[in-house]
Amino acid sequence: MFDKIINLYEKYKGIILYGIFGILTTVINFVLYFLFVNLFSVNYLISNCIAWIGAVIFAFYTNKIYVFESKNNELGNVFKEFILFTGSRAFTFFIETLLLFLGVELLKLNNGIVKIAIAVIVVILNYVFTKFVFKNNIQDIKIVGKKTEKRIWYKNYYLIYTIIFIIACFIIYLPFIFEGKSFFYNYDGVSQHYNSLVYFGKYIRSIIKNLLLNHQLIIPMWDLSVGFGQDILTSLNYYSIGDVLDILFVLTPIKFSSYMYVFLILFRMFLSGICFSLYCFKMKQSKYSTLVGTLCYVFCGYVIFSSIRHPFFIKSNVIFTINFNLELKIF
Repeated sequence: MFDKIINLYEKYKGIILYGIFGILTTVINFVLYFLFVNLFSVNYLISNCIAWIGAVIFAFYTNKIYVFESKNNELGNVFKEFILFTGSRAFTFFIETLLLFLGVELLKLNNGIVKIAIAVIVVILNYVFTKFVFKNNIQDIKIVGKKTEKRIWYKNYYLIYTIIFIIACFIIYLPFIFEGKSFFYNYDGVSQHYNSLVYFGKYIRSIIKNLLLNHQLIIPMWDLSVGFGQDILTSLNYYSIGDVLDILFVLTPIKFSSYMYVFLILFRMFLSGICFSLYCFKMKQSKYSTLVGTLCYVFCGYVIFSSIRHPFFIKSNVIFTINFNLELKIF
């Protein structure tokens, strides 16, 4: 009987240890959360951030040493593991915070009950991501050959960039969450950018609806509700027509359009980094300089300022690098 238990333990050692340390991580998360909420009267979202930081540090150490037994302790590898691990936890933390916000603010449920329910989802996602982080690095150690290593790096580059992008966005825009602020600038953001995108979505949907139901292709050209009366295509030419991403507003119900507005701001920033990276790689730049240059390009002062004040202005960051990539192919 004892031998069977030992064999089962050896067979499922990783899952068992992950479960044990996962429970301890969850306990640390909950203790810190309820401690700051109830004892120090800190906002529940801020308390959730503090609890997450403490839990991630504990989880990284225990998963690396005991669960997945990652043996490569070189500084570069540890840094890579930590970035991937923290990024994956940042992603699940984002999901947790979003669900917590929806449960408490929109559904008006008890924050403790919501926190417990979400924990189940988060634990499953964390295991999948953590297994990838450490197992992937163990496999990398066994691979020999510069071409294979180069292929693996390029495969992982965009994952690393995505993780760092999410973390950087979370840090930069965290004050918006704490202060309860949106990405809508009081003047141009609300009166021009957002309204034009909502109008564009309704405009295209009305054309499609009329075509499908009445079998008539009617494209309205003038609208008296735009200013004192304005040509529709001319007005939308600056704001919406020509940008492929704005098509997403056609598929977005009006009640969710504000979320799409924020998503496109961040997504355009993300795409600008992808395009810049492609350009750097075509110019034979090293992987590290490409990553650093990309982050500087994406999170420069102009982009951070314009992304909130005039969202359409950051389209130039994507178009700029696309033009360079196209020129390289032509010449």
